[in-house]
Amino acid sequence: VKANENISTNYLNNLERVAGAFISAGYVSYPLEVNDNLKLRLLSLFEAGAETIPFALPLQGILSYNWPSLFLDLYRCLEQLYTALKLKSLVTKLPYQGALADLAYLLEEELSWRPKEQDALASILSHSTEGTRSKILSAFKFDVSELTEYSASKCAANIYKLRNSHVHFRPAMKADNKSGEQWNDIMIAMCDAIDDVYEALGVEFLIDKTKLQSTNQ
Repeated sequence: VKANENISTNYLNNLERVAGAFISAGYVSYPLEVNDNLKLRLLSLFEAGAETIPFALPLQGILSYNWPSLFLDLYRCLEQLYTALKLKSLVTKLPYQGALADLAYLLEEELSWRPKEQDALASILSHSTEGTRSKILSAFKFDVSELTEYSASKCAANIYKLRNSHVHFRPAMKADNKSGEQWNDIMIAMCDAIDDVYEALGVEFLIDKTKLQSTNQ
């Protein structure tokens, strides 16, 4: 593996990132029909994505044998941040200094509290760029030239519906048959969303500020 000159050395210290970049760069369109655009996008995610992204998930995804598995692993990256904004608001009212992810674990473990998934997805997608939301809607076959806004709620509804169709096995949740071309577009848009939301929320949600401050002192 040879790192590009503009890549942070931190990328080389994470075996999952190195493995993901290596596999993405050499992917030969089997078993998934990964096109060149998606190949480059996955490579960029592993090489230049935020350090807080759980890279084990996209690595597992590209080792999958079907598109839904890759989609669901990318979806789980977003799912990790579902409580971020609610807890960010909560700690302004509570004397809590640790990582928000630890607080999320305590609330779910002790109180069985978790946010509604589609609403939570919309809330974090509101921190993505307009270009990313446009790309999501385009991947789900919306004519973006006719839209006046690229709604985070509309993006979340389509992603969540696709997620449900491949997680649940009720008749109403029958999975759609999508072309390889559309799957490629959806995966590229998901990678863009992951980059955006982890850039905006990853450090604040996952890193313990008190430990970070003591390390920097």
